[in-house]
Amino acid sequence: GAGYVKANGGNAHDVSNLGSGGGGRIAVYYGSLDGFDLGSQISAAGGTAGSDGGAGTIYLKDKAQDVGELHIKGNSTSGVTPLSGMVEEQVYISNVRLDLLEGAEFTQNIIGTGKVIPHGRFVVPSDHLVVDGWELTLNGEYSFAGLDLVNGGTLVQTSASTYDSEKLTLTVDNMQIDSSSGINLDGRGITGQGVVPDTSAGGSYGGKGGNGYGSSIEPYGVEEYKTPTYFGTGGADNVYNRGGGSVKLVVNNELTLDGYISANGIRRAGHAMPGGSGGSIWIDATTISGAGYVKANGGNAHDVSNL
Repeated sequence: GAGYVKANGGNAHDVSNLGSGGGGRIAVYYGSLDGFDLGSQISAAGGTAGSDGGAGTIYLKDKAQDVGELHIKGNSTSGVTPLSGMVEEQVYISNVRLDLLEGAEFTQNIIGTGKVIPHGRFVVPSDHLVVDGWELTLNGEYSFAGLDLVNGGTLVQTSASTYDSEKLTLTVDNMQIDSSSGINLDGRGITGQGVVPDTSAGGSYGGKGGNGYGSSIEPYGVEEYKTPTYFGTGGADNVYNRGGGSVKLVVNNELTLDGYISANGIRRAGHAMPGGSGGSIWIDATTISGAGYVKANGGNAHDVSNL
C-alpha cells in the first residue's frame, strides 16, 4: 500500500522559548511486505519549531527473524532521544541526537548519521567501539579494547567552561581512524571571557598569542611540555573565539591514523576578533602508522593589523 504510519511530535509556535513535541513510539511486526516501504512510510520525528523535540522510536520486526531493528529518524540533532538498558537490536539513526543513559548496553554497533552523547558508562560488542558515520561526544576517561572511526565518524568533546572542565582520556588496545574520519577538538577549549584582560591579543598556550594593539597574554598555568593536558585559551575578553580542546590517547598496540586528530584554536566567523590558541594532544602508542595528521594550531585573527 501507499499509505503511511506517523507518530510525529507537533511543532511549537515558532519562538525560541517554546518547545516542540517529541516523537512517539511505533512498533510494527510483519510476516511479509507487499509494496509497503518501511523506510519512507513510517515516521516518529520530533517537531522542529522553537526548541526542537527529540525523535521517537520505530521498532520493526520480521516475524521470521529472532531480533528486530530499532530506527530513530529525525529532522534535527537539537532535540534529544534517550536510550537506556539492554539494546539487542541493530540501531539505525538518521539526523538525531541520541543520549545514552548510564549502563546502556549494545549487542551491535550503531549505524547512521547524527550525534551520540553518553551520560556515563556504556557497553559495546566485544568492547570494540565503531563510530560509523556519526558523531560521538566523550568527556572524562574511557577505555575500550578497540576503537574505529570510519566513514566520516567523528569524536568530539564538550566545549570547556573553565580550566578545570573534564579533559578526554582514551585508553585502547588498538585504534583506527580512516581517511574520512577524525578526532575534532577544534574550538573545544575555553573562551577568553573573564580570563583574558586585553581586547585584542590572541590566546596563549605553548606559544604566546599575538599582541594586537595591546600586550600579549601569558600562558596560564605551569606545565611540562612532555605531558600536555591543558585546554587552549580564547583570545580577548569575549565569547567569540575558543582555544582547542584536550585529549590524551593511550594506545597499547597500534594507532592507525589515516584521518586526523585536531585541537586547533578558532575565531567565530563574522566577528572581528583575535584567534584562540591551540589545545593539547598527548599520544602514547606502541606503534603509529598511516598518512593522517595531528594538529593543535592557533586560530587566525580577523584580518586587521591591530588584532
